Amino acid sequence: MAELVPEFNMTTLLQQAVYQQLFLSKDKIMGRMPQNVMQFKDVGFLLDTFIESIYDQIDLLNPDEIDRFLLYFENLFSMNLSHVREQILKNFEGMGDLHNQNLIVIYMVLTKLLENAREQAYKRYGLNRIKKTFEKQSKNEFKEVKEDFQLLAQTSDKSISLLYNLCFIRLLAETFDKEKRILTNAKRQITHKINEVLEKLSK
Repeated sequence: MAELVPEFNMTTLLQQAVYQQLFLSKDKIMGRMPQNVMQFKDVGFLLDTFIESIYDQIDLLNPDEIDRFLLYFENLFSMNLSHVREQILKNFEGMGDLHNQNLIVIYMVLTKLLENAREQAYKRYGLNRIKKTFEKQSKNEFKEVKEDFQLLAQTSDKSISLLYNLCFIRLLAETFDKEKRILTNAKRQITHKINEVLEKLSK
């Protein structure tokens, strides 16, 4: 399927799928809510490296090879993508005849992959640390402030919004950042945002 899509269109499509959820400009990322923005040096290089890895697997981005495509990223990120697989297959059923829908199929699969991977990265590096750190510092269970935390998230709190994509940046950096400069920055920024959230919960 993928070979029927011109290379220029394919590159543009991959960039759009990745950038729209993460990227504002060369050294800026946005949060889960696009109005939340922060500087992050070299993030463009990291995302371009990630896009290259997707491009390398582009022949698997079709309904017949979707399991192999997702397995590649399951191994790369050490995460379970079975829920993504279920969502994609359900979408395929609703789309009917997939002939000549190459771009739509590719865009949909990438969007589902990124949404789920970002959510899992947030839980792995953000939410779980918030819970553990809160309980360690306050000697109380996190469930006592769960409603306050959910209210922050629902009202587009800037710290939580940016934490989503910072955690995904860390996931990518652990895989692609050989020099670990971006990874070190991501860890530092995540810790800073977690401390901001904990401070709000302690008020």
